[in-house]
Amino acid sequence: MALFWISYLALPVARSLQAGNGFWFFGIDGTTYYAIAEQAAAGGPIAILGISDTTPSAVYVRLLAIGIWLLGEVPSVALLLNAGAYLGAAALIVEWARRNSVPTTRTAIPLFAISFLPAWILWSVQPLKDTVFCFFIILFAASMDSFLRGWQADVSRETWKLVRAGALLAVSIYALAGIRWYYAVLALAAWSTVMCALLGTRVARRGWLPRAVVATSVFIVMWQLLLLGAGPYIPTTLRSVFHPFAPQAGRLSEVVEDARDNLSNYSTAGTRLRTASAVERLERSLAASPARAPRGSDVLSSELTAADLPRTIQGRLITGLAALLLPRFIAQNVGLVNIGGGRGFWWFADIDTIATGLLLVTIATSLRRKNWREPMAWYALIATAMIGAATAYTISNFGALFRHRQMFVATALLLLVCVSRSSVEDRPAACGGEERTAA
Repeated sequence: MALFWISYLALPVARSLQAGNGFWFFGIDGTTYYAIAEQAAAGGPIAILGISDTTPSAVYVRLLAIGIWLLGEVPSVALLLNAGAYLGAAALIVEWARRNSVPTTRTAIPLFAISFLPAWILWSVQPLKDTVFCFFIILFAASMDSFLRGWQADVSRETWKLVRAGALLAVSIYALAGIRWYYAVLALAAWSTVMCALLGTRVARRGWLPRAVVATSVFIVMWQLLLLGAGPYIPTTLRSVFHPFAPQAGRLSEVVEDARDNLSNYSTAGTRLRTASAVERLERSLAASPARAPRGSDVLSSELTAADLPRTIQGRLITGLAALLLPRFIAQNVGLVNIGGGRGFWWFADIDTIATGLLLVTIATSLRRKNWREPMAWYALIATAMIGAATAYTISNFGALFRHRQMFVATALLLLVCVSRSSVEDRPAACGGEERTAA
């Protein structure tokens, strides 16, 4: 809050980093969100609903516009919106943990993370989408947990629970897609993987068909809402994969080729995240290996002009994971990455990195063999792994590293909740497991 007022009042504190009117250099895109939302709010509810899908993070801008329309045209409205998102996320975590008998000490860890991690604090004092986006990440997972509880019980007796949870899933996937479509795709892919696995274990068992119909119906609704929320930002080839009226021949192969083309563009992106000595040696050894010639998919670009850019997918992942998980002063000293930029804020990012590392260690020490029977634990693991790999691969500069890592942390918090239940004996299975009945 102090940061907002320092800039809003133009106080003589770090003036070179202030953007005025409550904004700072690290949240400069917030000025764009606020300007669009302010203009829409001036036109009333019809103008707010009419915000174009081509607007960046259209769902967040609409929420911000609603806040401005209700409370007035001041940038501090964004702080209230972020505060509401934080309280909502905390309430979801507490209720989810209570429902799954997670010990209080374990519940305190995700609550501490969303309250005191540097990244969560920094973005919450600007009109930025990150805090609201993380709320919808947690809402989607909590809704999935409720959905699985009703779905794995008697479907005919849990109709209201399924309808309510399905509606929340639909709302959250639409919001996720309307802010960052790629996360929504990964979340839906993780959800679909878990549901297909559960259906596979129920084939030829009583009640399989109604469950399959419910799961398929929910998937179709969520996919269509994902497309609606993402608007023109989702690639055309991906949009057409499940389009009911589009010819399907060759669609999946086109999606793969588009993905490869997009990944290859890294070599011309003017990135500030560059490879260092250890990764360069690895890439030279891969290039010189007689075992096989490098395939086109292994090399990001055949026309690299900067010698210090990662040349291979392996090098890119190692470099990105080092930047994602290791403090800069360690990653650079051991030769895994060379990152520029930061404007003197690397100490702040390194504190966040260290806190993230401690969180991952806590999750690792919480893993128990029995907990892996729980569907939600697998969802959280798959989603965390996918968003972690995607974030590592696409990190390009200081701002992207710091901001997009928050998605990874928020998803990892879900895994912590799912693997931290106190016992699996004589109670409903945690995180979406079936209820056990006495013999």
